[in-house]
Amino acid sequence: MRVPIVVSCNISAGSYKNARRLVSKKMYNELFTDCCLILGHQHQADNIVSLHLYRLTMYLTTNTTDTDWVSEFAPPRVQRFLSYIVGWLTFTGWQSAITAIGSIVAGAIQGLIALKNPDYGWERWHSTLLTIAVVAFCVFINIFVARRLPLVEGFLALVHFAGLFIVIIVLWTLAPRNNAHDAFFQFSNGGGYASDGVSFMVGLLPLTLCLLGFDSQVHMAEETEDSARSIPRTIMYSTYINAFLGFLMVITLIFTWGDMAEISESVYGWPFLSVFYNATGSAGATIAMTMLIILPLTGSVIACVATASRQTWAFARDNGVPFSATVRHVRLPSPDFVHC
Repeated sequence: MRVPIVVSCNISAGSYKNARRLVSKKMYNELFTDCCLILGHQHQADNIVSLHLYRLTMYLTTNTTDTDWVSEFAPPRVQRFLSYIVGWLTFTGWQSAITAIGSIVAGAIQGLIALKNPDYGWERWHSTLLTIAVVAFCVFINIFVARRLPLVEGFLALVHFAGLFIVIIVLWTLAPRNNAHDAFFQFSNGGGYASDGVSFMVGLLPLTLCLLGFDSQVHMAEETEDSARSIPRTIMYSTYINAFLGFLMVITLIFTWGDMAEISESVYGWPFLSVFYNATGSAGATIAMTMLIILPLTGSVIACVATASRQTWAFARDNGVPFSATVRHVRLPSPDFVHC
């Protein structure tokens, strides 16, 4: 069976060396200045990281850009070792992201099953099988619908933006309203932590998921037109736009989630399902609103598969993974092989 895979090998040795020459003292100064500006105005680690990627991608972009950056900036004695470690961290991180987001999709599907069938018995292996099914579907899309991948991702991006505003409008219109004091100053330490402050900081960690993944464009740099210009812009636009939209969603939820004790013990597995159902009083409306979340999350899994596959192939090109000689072979529509 022939599998269509999009491959670009447009980074030659000469262009790579030219790109390395662009990394100069001026770049270090720009990174330091921008980092100080960010620290002075916005104390957010994601902003700092995305800004560093913004600057770095202007000078050097390959599918294994992270390992190349480490090799460029690390001391000569540890260049290869640190590049190898970073490459494996990136490799395992993206592989884990596929199953992590797939598990979220599977959990939401289980919640909808429980919503429609009150007698549904929750089993962990149900979630495992659903996760495998979601990931397999996304791999299928990446293999057999590769030429239409931009169209698929574009459609799911529209669902993401439109769905967010639909959910916000429905909740502000139909959900019970909390007062401002309870919304902003009432803390719930349900985890049993030593203080409300520790509980608050631990609760911030899951919110970072909304702003992660902006480096996925970097690992597809060799298939991107004018990557040194388009990728930095995409990184910054995606970070700030999603941060703003996430802030709107958070404000909406803290005013409309109702009784915290009730939704935290949701029989549907996910508190937001209880929020949707309490606001609409309709299983059909809850399913429709949840699908507006499931579809973009599925798009995220599709994007993670695309990113992980390119990153793995490029890392194999540098002999970084087992069986690199096999992994970096790509079968094109013609019977010939390409060896990069």
